[in-house]
Amino acid sequence: MIEQVLEKAYPEQLPNENNSYYSLFKWYLNTGKNRSIKNFTKESNKSERSLYDLANKYFWRERAADFDQTIRETLYKNELQQESKEEKEHLQNIIQMKQNIIKAMKILSQIDPDEIIKEEDDKFTTVQKLYKLMQTYSQYLKLYEKLDEQEFENICQTENLSQGTKQLTSNITQIINQSNKKTPILLQKLQK
Repeated sequence: MIEQVLEKAYPEQLPNENNSYYSLFKWYLNTGKNRSIKNFTKESNKSERSLYDLANKYFWRERAADFDQTIRETLYKNELQQESKEEKEHLQNIIQMKQNIIKAMKILSQIDPDEIIKEEDDKFTTVQKLYKLMQTYSQYLKLYEKLDEQEFENICQTENLSQGTKQLTSNITQIINQSNKKTPILLQKLQK
């Protein structure tokens, strides 16, 4: 997955940037967010001066900043989507449990006390059986109420994640629009 994110995040090759310089730039990007020309000199076996010249000529610093921002936002968006998916699955599980409790409560409510009380039972045993039945029913009600609360919390969290994803998408769109505005300036500088 990270390879796909990286491939989509790479800045486009500039018009006057040949393939070998562009490959070198991508290699530079892959050295991580703490990258530096000085460290890259050792890794690439290129002279520091030539790398600084390429970096200035092809705007490596600006393009690397855009690349890093795109990676951060894409990974954050993926994380939000994963959380949203997990929240939805959790909500479905809660709904299923609530449906099962409703079925169990329906079965309990249809039990005729005369069916569980036998003639040979003394009054104490009869009361115990009825108490047990009511206690079970009461526990189902409490569990149902807890699940109802969890369902409400889960719906709120899902809505918050959805709003966060929308805001992030809006931010990404703004950054892309700003990047598109920067590109003609870069192209003008390159044409000079």
